[in-house]
Amino acid sequence: MQSNLSQWTRLLAILLLSGASGSCLEGDVTGVRPIGISLTAEATSAAVGQSVTLRFEATGTDMLGVLFDWGDDVVDSVTAGEQVLEMSGPMTHTWGSVGTYVVTGTVETARLGVASDEVTIRIN
Repeated sequence: MQSNLSQWTRLLAILLLSGASGSCLEGDVTGVRPIGISLTAEATSAAVGQSVTLRFEATGTDMLGVLFDWGDDVVDSVTAGEQVLEMSGPMTHTWGSVGTYVVTGTVETARLGVASDEVTIRIN
């Protein structure tokens, strides 16, 4: 009886482990994650020299990375690793002049092209 229980335990463990590595993708037959990005500013106005933090969430099959155009001739980027489907996190920037800046975040994928989102920041 002990050996039968061991066989069932091993079978159950194999079944559980084989299902644990899969991910739930939209269009799971093709394995394609739709491309998209969203930007959220912690503050939409700040003083000159004060940092503003944006949070971003980007998705897309075969993502290459995300570019951030801060609207003041400064561009930052985050490079994706191999086979990345999602990226998120904070990005911080400081402006040196008074003005209204449109910050653009752009996600680029090898398969699906690009998608962008914008947020406006006012510097006083």
